[in-house]
Amino acid sequence: MTKRDGMGVTKNVRVRRNDRCRKGQRGFSIIELVVVLAIIIALVAMAVPKTIETLRTYRLTTAVSMTSAMLNDARMSAIKRNRTTWLTLDRTAKTVQVRSTDDAGNPIDVGFPQKFPQAVNVNGTTSIDVSFDSLGRSSSGTQTFTIVEASSNLRKDITVSPAGKVSVGAMYTP
Repeated sequence: MTKRDGMGVTKNVRVRRNDRCRKGQRGFSIIELVVVLAIIIALVAMAVPKTIETLRTYRLTTAVSMTSAMLNDARMSAIKRNRTTWLTLDRTAKTVQVRSTDDAGNPIDVGFPQKFPQAVNVNGTTSIDVSFDSLGRSSSGTQTFTIVEASSNLRKDITVSPAGKVSVGAMYTP
């Protein structure tokens, strides 16, 4: 192929073809595709366990946050209503419900029950009631219970002090 430069001189220019672009060869070879696929599979295999662990930790953290928030709601409701209010942690239904009494002394639900995330429950065999008097103090003294993520056995303790303060412990595995 000839080409003219700006001064009118012609030069012979060689056009090179890429070795990979010979007639009939296009795209990737099967070996290249298999290598790329193997790398992708290896990366996914490394990421899946960490993702599952993160999901389990998230479930437990969500359940503990919800429970401690509802404990604080029960305490504030007891002070606001000027009567005993309690939080029921129902193991069978896997729910948390704030309850109080009406003017006649009959138990009533305050708000709606909240459901624990999948595979998370309260440790123990029975339901737990945490009650607060009209001054927001725990009627039962110090109470500690454990929220458990069943598939990983991750746990967090929630403690209610006699003064009604709610505190959450660190995550652990027994």
